[in-house]
Amino acid sequence: MEQKEIKIMIVDDEVETTIGLKAYLRHDFEVVSFNDVREAKAYLETNTTNIIICDQRMPYKYGLEFLIECKTLAPDAMRILFSAHVAEAELTNAIEDGTIFKFIHKPISLDWGKFDGAIQNAINVIRGGNKNT
Repeated sequence: MEQKEIKIMIVDDEVETTIGLKAYLRHDFEVVSFNDVREAKAYLETNTTNIIICDQRMPYKYGLEFLIECKTLAPDAMRILFSAHVAEAELTNAIEDGTIFKFIHKPISLDWGKFDGAIQNAINVIRGGNKNT
């Protein structure tokens, strides 16, 4: 699977964040973005994606709740949560039970290396590799 064959979904109610991440990723990946979790859910009901990157604090539904739904809607997708605010215990449980693959602190601009590493780790798993490579 070539990089461009990887489809990434970005979900964040902050328009600037989705625009910035889409611009950052679009040269290497197919990228779709949503500023409303309800639209993202509707998209997943008829489309597929390989990686879902979702903010935690959004109107209508927290990102973690949405990613729990994504376990059914897109069971093979690697789910990445990003936020400036998340409870440590909740985060640990979500990683341990497989709801999320990785967590990234916002703002991402403070650590692009960690963001890129999370994407690359997800791609390795998609391609059949080890989660820790």
